[in-house]
Order: sequence, then C-alpha cells, then structure tokens
Amino acid sequence: MKFHRVITANCAVVLGLALIVGAPIARAQQTQAAPFLVLEVRTTGGFVMPSFQFGQVPQLAVYSNGTVLTAAVVGAKYPGPIAQPLARHMVTPDMTPVLSGAEQAHLLDPKFDWGIPSAADVPSTEIKIRQSAAAAANVIVIPSLGIDAGLTKEQIAARKLVQSYLYRVSLALKPYVSVHGSRQEWISGRWTYRAQAGSKVSLSVVRPWFGSALTSDGQCTLMTKSQNEKLVKMLPKLNSATRWSSGGKIWYVTLRPLLPHERNCSDIGY
Repeated sequence: MKFHRVITANCAVVLGLALIVGAPIARAQQTQAAPFLVLEVRTTGGFVMPSFQFGQVPQLAVYSNGTVLTAAVVGAKYPGPIAQPLARHMVTPDMTPVLSGAEQAHLLDPKFDWGIPSAADVPSTEIKIRQSAAAAANVIVIPSLGIDAGLTKEQIAARKLVQSYLYRVSLALKPYVSVHGSRQEWISGRWTYRAQAGSKVSLSVVRPWFGSALTSDGQCTLMTKSQNEKLVKMLPKLNSATRWSSGGKIWYVTLRPLLPHERNCSDIGY
C-alpha cells in the first residue's frame, strides 16, 4: 500500500476544541464573500493512507472578520463522524494583537532557526500568516513541534512560546483575542470528495450516491451547488461506516469540507 506524508493529529492537544453538545450550528453561506485568512496552522508528515490525508483540515484558521475555526476533537466512539468536524467562535476583528503575538513568537522571521529535534517520522507544524489581504503569506515550518530532544535552550524556549501563542489563539484567550458569542459547530456549505472502491464494515448503511457516477481514479472532485445542499441535509444521518452505491458497486467516499478561504481542489493541494 502506498503511503504519503500528511497532516496528523500531533497537535490536537494544543489546538483541538471539543464540540459542545447541543450547541447551535453555524452554516456557511456559499454566496458570502470570504474575508482573508490571517493565520492558518496545519501539521504535515507521518505515513497514513491517502484517504486520511485527503480528509484532513487545518487545525486552526483565523480570518480578518474575527472568525476562528478549529478542528474539533473526535472521540473514540465508533462509528465516528463522516468528516472532520469543525468548531467556530467569533472574536474581536482587530487582528493587531494576533499579528503582534506572531511577531513576538518569531513567526514573521523566515530566518529564525527552530532546530531539528532528534526524532524520526514526527510531523512538522506549518504556520501561515498574512498581514493584509494584499500581502503575500509568510510560511513557517517547525519540525517536530512539542519535542525538544537535541535542541538548544533558545530553540526550546522559542518553541514553547509558539505553542503557548497557538494554544491561546485557538481558545480565544487574551492577550491575542477576545470572544464574542458562544462556540458553535460550523458546517461548510462547500465540499469536495474522493472515492475508492469499498465494502461494507460493521454497522454500515449503504446509501445511493447522489452525484455523478463514482470512479476509483483517486481524484478530488468539487461538489456542485445542488450536491452540497443534499449533503448538508444528509450529514446528521451519516458516519464513518457509511458506504455508497454507484454503478452497481459499493464505494468508500472521503468528504472534505472547504473552509472560507478554500474555493476548489487545488486550494487544498489536489
């Protein structure tokens, strides 16, 4: 089986936020112009199946209008959700403290030496920061964030500062952000998918596929407006054991929600 280096849950303890049971749901509007992305955090690395790679979302995304999206923690319950759940909270739209914190944490310095810990096959953390809508993104990659073996005292201190900064932003804590309103589950209005031949597993329910005939070419496909609407209505009934029927075969379909700054498959690397 072919494996790829991909996003993993290495930083889930730092950035993950559990969804609140019974909390209201924020549904993304497809026609609303998205504000620009200020801060994005994702992990890269590790050897996992391509279907897992495809379904991963950024662990943290902060937008200029004060929207903060985080990849919610998924428990060990089986079957789990059919797609990575996301949580949203609104914060003060003044991004000055967020950018000042990033500068203090050396995240605007492309030449800062983060060091490489003595660890094998541990994910790296990719942090992308954009200071204005017209500015190019500043991208920093920190190898094995959370592991200090083989690093200098200065590198260890800098890494801990980054972890503290990301933790506080993801939880909407001062001095970087202030919360406006309660945390909500956030459901995207735009989705992509990737299909592969599958078979029924424990607790599987096979449903008829609602889009074009599925193929096993491994390509990312952008859903149409009508397909997005159908999927959003079906989501409460779907889970990780759901399988789909198309062309007389059973399929496993990986669903990937698009975030406000993502428009198509190329924006998510496909």
